[in-house]
Amino acid sequence: MGTRSGLDLAVAVIVFVLIAAPTGGQEPVAVGTGSRVVLRSREAALKVGKEVVASSDVFRVYHVEHVRGGWVWVADDGIRGWVREADVVPLDQALAYFTSAIKERPGDPWPYQMRGLVYAYLRDFEHAIADDTEAIKLDPRDPVSYHNRGNARLAREDYDGAIADYNRATALDPKDAASYVHRALAWAAKHDYDLAIADDNQAIRLDSRDVATYHQRALAWAAKQDYEQALADYAEALKINPDDALAYNGRAWIWATAADPNVRDGHKAVQSAARANELSGGSNPYILGTLAAASAEQGDFDAAVRWQTKALERFAAEHLDQGAHRRRLELYKSGKPFRDERQN
Repeated sequence: MGTRSGLDLAVAVIVFVLIAAPTGGQEPVAVGTGSRVVLRSREAALKVGKEVVASSDVFRVYHVEHVRGGWVWVADDGIRGWVREADVVPLDQALAYFTSAIKERPGDPWPYQMRGLVYAYLRDFEHAIADDTEAIKLDPRDPVSYHNRGNARLAREDYDGAIADYNRATALDPKDAASYVHRALAWAAKHDYDLAIADDNQAIRLDSRDVATYHQRALAWAAKQDYEQALADYAEALKINPDDALAYNGRAWIWATAADPNVRDGHKAVQSAARANELSGGSNPYILGTLAAASAEQGDFDAAVRWQTKALERFAAEHLDQGAHRRRLELYKSGKPFRDERQN
């Protein structure tokens, strides 16, 4: 499988990986600036000059920023490059495009994989699972389809089903780190942090430069209240990427809210949270919430109220996490710090 990318879930950013095949299906129409597109063949690649900056090994939805002479400049999550217009399909046509490919090649699992990835991106996980299941029927030895179905089941909170799919994916491809990472997410969702950590350990052995796995393992260590190990993982992430806002935020949260008073350090928490806020552009409500908790731990409740209010302003209306953040705001208004004493 290829390099990993992201799809937002409640527990983490998970990846839907694909194996591409020769292009098929109906021809897409021309794309325009501002549209969203996906790559439609294995040969498709983003380039800057002669350098390939992204291939089709990972499913991504790109935004078109420029169109010029049969080429489009696209971007997604910091990845940017030129790709031939003929090698992309608009997202709003992708389901129809890959449905046509399925009809043209009924024995080929690849169009089912691709349509399943589009369904998953659109959060239609029921149809994504159905397409992954069809792909598995056509090629039960392909770990990609199990991996993708596991991701869709994880998104639906079917943790046992997801684990079963990741088990099959790792048996077929024991060297792919992504399946261990995502199985760890499922174990963590079931509050089995020891198994989550074991899978993260294996993922790190396979890919020691992926900061996201260190974040994930740090969260599992923190849930076990093993703060030393959690802080060590955040430190490792910062060695790999000194501008990792999430690592600064994670260790600030521990220093601000840990159940163990010997771990808490308001001064360190404020410094680390402030750096995370700077790196994130001051717009992430969770990082603003960490800055509020750090200020409260330092005894500056006016600042805590101010930062927590900003955090609430950044949440969309009716966001599920608003309630917890409002309760923290009331806590700070009463002059009390927040303690993360949960041990699941």
